[in-house]
Amino acid sequence: KTLADPDEPGETPDWLELYNPGPEDVTLDGLGLADGDPLETGFAITNGITIPAGGYLVFYADGDEKQGPLHTSFGLSADGESVILYRVATKEVIDRVDFPPLDADQAYGRKPDGSGSPQILPAASPGSTNSVNPPRLSHLTKPPVPAPISAPVAVSVTVTDNVSLASVTL
Repeated sequence: KTLADPDEPGETPDWLELYNPGPEDVTLDGLGLADGDPLETGFAITNGITIPAGGYLVFYADGDEKQGPLHTSFGLSADGESVILYRVATKEVIDRVDFPPLDADQAYGRKPDGSGSPQILPAASPGSTNSVNPPRLSHLTKPPVPAPISAPVAVSVTVTDNVSLASVTL
């Protein structure tokens, strides 16, 4: 449910993200993505697609490449597998991430972005940094149970976030 497919409203496909840490745009011409070996069954990325400097590019791993150039020919397994970025002509592997079994809406990637060992991330963040952590809730106070029906009920909680918090609703 983390990412809705803009080409198929109501669908929430698997996805993968490529990150460009450099100061220049990077072209993906001649590259492909695969969900494991053999690479011959992979997905050739359409020429002309680039990742902007310091930017992210999300591919929808929905097995429906007819929907557009960012839709792969494969899906990802919840039981874990590999995602491989490679050169189509030579089959040279540029990067490979082997991910474990994951729950729905759980993400696996490098933190900080583009470096370090891949890990289960605290929050999915398609198209943005992996360094965002979800807000933490602490010091929760609950009303007595059962509470009087006509009396006001007081509930409080402390919310801590590492980025600006837009709102909290209790």
